Amino acid sequence: MVFSKDAEEAAAEDVRSVRLQATVIGPYPAIKAGLADLMQKHPSLALESMTFTKNGGTEKTVTADLAFVLWYRGH
Repeated sequence: MVFSKDAEEAAAEDVRSVRLQATVIGPYPAIKAGLADLMQKHPSLALESMTFTKNGGTEKTVTADLAFVLWYRGH
């Protein structure tokens, strides 16, 4: 599902965005809980993409590559 605003409408509201990227390594449940907490505390933050990679056969950790967009109103 994609949400987008007309460029003219967004410009009229002076809505701006910043893209952020993060890599997190840890147990999947901890990453999932941390991500849920982050999204709840920052409603203007949108998760754009996430990719999980398992770190070996017996490892219990995963690597999560996360991309966010932070929306805000400019001055």
